[in-house]
Amino acid sequence: SDTNFTGTYFAENVGTLPAGELVKIEPAYLGDEFNSVMIGVTVLLCLGGTVLNLGIMTFYWPKIKNMIPFIYFILSTSDFVTGVCAGIHSIIFVAILALKNSGFDTIVWLIIPSYFITVVTFKVSAFVSMIFAVIRTINIVSPFTKVRRKPAIASIIIRLVIWVVVSSTETGIY
Repeated sequence: SDTNFTGTYFAENVGTLPAGELVKIEPAYLGDEFNSVMIGVTVLLCLGGTVLNLGIMTFYWPKIKNMIPFIYFILSTSDFVTGVCAGIHSIIFVAILALKNSGFDTIVWLIIPSYFITVVTFKVSAFVSMIFAVIRTINIVSPFTKVRRKPAIASIIIRLVIWVVVSSTETGIY
């Protein structure tokens, strides 16, 4: 139990203690100022990313029937959800710091779905960026070739399903 501990020591000092002495080892703590700065920066990036991606989504929504605006819309939607998840990560981090000594561990269960959504949207965003690059390359190499929309949408949906399955297996949500 905690009553047998004679003190709190950092890991690098454990080898210099007398034999048989029980100690509690604390992990390296970067400080409240560092945590506050990281939370502040994450919230600023989250707000900036969500507002800007929301603007992109509303700009391309009326033009969604065309291929390139559709790709931009999907890309900005994915990045919007990733930005929202970054904000959720910050809220969870603040809650964990605020409740760390209260014995309230159920907040940790919010990390799993948040991580799941972040991974899936990040992977979809990267894949949609690659699809966009391929479409642009086809348009540059062969300007009169029309890229069909249905195969592009099908590939995005298939990739989304693959990442949902992989991330579900990885996080244990299945």
